[in-house]
Formats: sequence, structure tokens, C-alpha cells
Amino acid sequence: MKIKTVKLNKTAPKASNAETTKTEAQLIWDEIKDLPIQMFGLPNQTVELHCTPVAIEPTHLYVTIRSSAVLPALETSLKEYADNVSAVMKKSGGINNSVFTVEMADKFVIVTRAKPSMFSKK
Repeated sequence: MKIKTVKLNKTAPKASNAETTKTEAQLIWDEIKDLPIQMFGLPNQTVELHCTPVAIEPTHLYVTIRSSAVLPALETSLKEYADNVSAVMKKSGGINNSVFTVEMADKFVIVTRAKPSMFSKK
């Protein structure tokens, strides 16, 4: 009688692409959550401390804000971030994909990527 030995694969099964693929809203949140924001003259403030993401639609980032003063500060922070990315992209010849639009709708602030202009600026 012969005994057959079988090797068992002890590694964890790999996650499928559906689980690891992030939505546009999650990608935007990952990009902006650690940005500095000027709130109440306090140091070391970030977007994440004043905004909370809400999963409503996967193509737009919906956030609730802790104070109405966050909206203009968020707009300013995102504008400065887009300008910094734009300067880097000009040097490297890349496309700036970090320009966002911010709008208030009902009880949420909606952050989306701005559509690129059809006409290039010269």
C-alpha cells in the first residue's frame, strides 16, 4: 500500500479585484483627508478633523461638516492643493487631475473632480 502525500497551500486566498477597487469617492477622500485646513487659528488641523465622508454615490464624495465655517476653509485648502499639484505637473509635463469643485447641497458638501477645460491655456 502506498500513501500519497498532499501539500496544503497555507497562504490566505487573494482578494478579488472587486474588493480592492476603490470608488472615485474613496479616491478623492484618500487624496484630501490629510490636507491642512485653516480652522479657527488652530495648528495642525486637517480636512479629516472637520469633515466626515458619507457613502451616497460612488462618483462623488459627500461629506458632512462639523461647522459652517469649514466650507470656505475647505475650498481654500483644495484650491491651494490644486495649485501645488499644478506646479509639479507643469514641470513634469503631466496632467493635473487634482482640481476639485465644492458645492453645498442640503446637509452635505459634495466634492467632485473638475472636468478639464476643452481649450488649453497658453
